[in-house]
Amino acid sequence: MHSTLSPKNNRFLIACLAAGVATLLFLTSGAAALSCIFGAAFGAWAGILQAKALRRDAELFRNAKTAFDVRRIVVASGEGKRAITLGWLSGVLLFAPAAVSDTILLVFANVFAGYFTFMLVREIIAYPALRYVVSASSTN
Repeated sequence: MHSTLSPKNNRFLIACLAAGVATLLFLTSGAAALSCIFGAAFGAWAGILQAKALRRDAELFRNAKTAFDVRRIVVASGEGKRAITLGWLSGVLLFAPAAVSDTILLVFANVFAGYFTFMLVREIIAYPALRYVVSASSTN
């Protein structure tokens, strides 16, 4: 199984994303909160789709050896394609609430805070399904 599917690596990713969101919220004095709310909403939706894809194709994910294999399995499912599309769409749409910021630095801080929140919520919601993929492999 590829390392991106490891629960340990995903816990580390979740911790890094949480630290990134907290740091950006602190540095912007909370001005990035609207972007974070937007990112969380899209992240929840993408996380549900990603979890469905992981559970449905658990055996394929267990046999994935490379990141390319993982991506190929994700885009082969409708849920996976929609989850990836939501990631790209939210990244683009995050510029809308950020555009009202005073400085270019604040614009990018808002976009990154929102996108980090998107990824954080997506990974938290999909984590139980990832554990299912790993636990199912240990029972076979």
